Amino acid sequence: MRACKEIDLLAVNPIDRRKYHIESRISTTFKLREKATKKTNGDTHRDGLDYFKAEKFEHRAVLTKIKELFGDSSYNKVLVVHDTERPISSFIEKAFENFGIHILLMKDIIADLKEQVKVKGSRDDIMRLVELIAFEEREEWKESFKIIEQGVKDAKHRLPEDEHRELRKAARTLKRRGGAKAERETSTRIFLEKIKI
Repeated sequence: MRACKEIDLLAVNPIDRRKYHIESRISTTFKLREKATKKTNGDTHRDGLDYFKAEKFEHRAVLTKIKELFGDSSYNKVLVVHDTERPISSFIEKAFENFGIHILLMKDIIADLKEQVKVKGSRDDIMRLVELIAFEEREEWKESFKIIEQGVKDAKHRLPEDEHRELRKAARTLKRRGGAKAERETSTRIFLEKIKI
């Protein structure tokens, strides 16, 4: 009897011809860890890199199908998850070094999409949803910042001049950054660096 396995996504970049095998596990219950945990009945949770390597990326049936479609070409193994063990950036590095799997966090993918949305009124359902989320967040930020600006004005008479100057400076910095967008090393940036795009 032939083993039947599902592959979430095989993709080829039409520009540079890079190939990808992408799997996803968007569980909010379990963080991705190095070694899968066991259920009380002895079955394996799908929460470990060892599980994904053995069952999703390197299962014999999967490799046979990928070879049929990709030939002997090299390809990247990508796993999209909700969260990982901490610290995330070192976990992502270890996942690639020890398992050959690139880890992407769904929140980073969504954040990148929101930053790249330029089209208004997209007919693509997913891009339209991202556009609406991004628009709503920008509107909420504008309203929140109005409250911050009013608070800074109101504090003028209650704070010493040097403290009020620092408060105004902090508010200007916050406005320039557009809210709480922290500069951080995201899973998507790590991935793009690894594949050298």
